Amino acid sequence: MSHVSPPAKGTVLVVDDAAASVDLLRDLLSDAGYAVLDARDGSSALALVETLRPDAILLDVLMPGLDGFEVCHRLQTSIRTADVPILFITALAAAVDIERAFGEGAVDYIVKPINERELLARLSAHIAKSRLSRRAEASMRALGSRAVMCRSDGTITWATGRALALIDHWLGPPLGSERHLPTGIVQWMIRDGEHIADAHCGLPCLRVETPAGTLHVHHAGRAFENEWLLVLESQPTEARGRLEEAFGLTVRETEVLVWVARGKTNRDVAEILGLSPRTIEKHLEHIFIKLGVETRTAATAIALGLLSERS
Repeated sequence: MSHVSPPAKGTVLVVDDAAASVDLLRDLLSDAGYAVLDARDGSSALALVETLRPDAILLDVLMPGLDGFEVCHRLQTSIRTADVPILFITALAAAVDIERAFGEGAVDYIVKPINERELLARLSAHIAKSRLSRRAEASMRALGSRAVMCRSDGTITWATGRALALIDHWLGPPLGSERHLPTGIVQWMIRDGEHIADAHCGLPCLRVETPAGTLHVHHAGRAFENEWLLVLESQPTEARGRLEEAFGLTVRETEVLVWVARGKTNRDVAEILGLSPRTIEKHLEHIFIKLGVETRTAATAIALGLLSERS
């Protein structure tokens, strides 16, 4: 297994138990300007990507221990590597093997012996697409976006981390392996957001009442034939007026206090509100001063006292 500093063109992980194949691919990729990592079995590859994230993975099928299909499956079901393009390079040419490879999430399947120019062209194209997608998602995260892509059956196909945190906290965590939006939101979504446009952003907006407050769902239109883009915004409402009036809290400080009173950690609140844990700490410092307390326990007791009062 080798470790090298990545050049601008990217880092490629080669997973193959045959030394000759690894040497051939290392020389080809190095000459083309890539940094190359290698692993001789599936377990080593999975261990390596826990600490180093490659731009692409070239993966053999037949290896001792875990085969390439199982390695691909684990990589694609891991949050850390789900968006890393995986290209199978193997001597297996049967249709059933090709179908399984794509079914496990591979982006390409190349049968040995390889055409070197074709491999480099395919690899470059897949890395470019992956980087474009990652830049878009990084921009949305940086802007605090809580964006969700959803199909007509309610299945969430893509979402920023902040959107998923918001969904789990406000609508409940997934019961199975997939998250789904509630039927009411989906039906409104596929009608292309038949609702009054939000005055703030101009997008059609659905307001969903939950035990935690109001969840605003903004309709940003169709991204594909059967996928829509939604942007979420939370607005805790319980006793907000009483808390703000009684202690002179700002809107943001009230949001932080409500979530703390519900037992959320600073990191939880940061995820929900799209802020950093350090910012939450600063808000809590101001909240403690305004409430005249020194601990979150005391602040929680005061907040729960108002939250339990009837409006």
